[in-house]
Amino acid sequence: MAPVPVAPFVAGVVAAPLVQRIVKPLARGAVKTSVGLVMDVKQASVRAAGEMRDVAAEAAGKKEPDAAPRDVTDGVVPPKKRSGTAKTS
Repeated sequence: MAPVPVAPFVAGVVAAPLVQRIVKPLARGAVKTSVGLVMDVKQASVRAAGEMRDVAAEAAGKKEPDAAPRDVTDGVVPPKKRSGTAKTS
């Protein structure tokens, strides 16, 4: 019968609370930092989008008056009109 390795087990039991005290705050700090960075990036993108809308509106206001206005559909493409009759079977 093989001898039972007691020393690694005892070392693990002794080291686990110490490692938990060190790793847990580091993990919390990493999560808080990453969430903070995500929120900052989100705010910056919202600000940039607002500025781009302002620039686009300003550019649209400076167009020549004889230019035909475009139909804005917010990215929705209307379905094509079908010609002819539908087939029935």
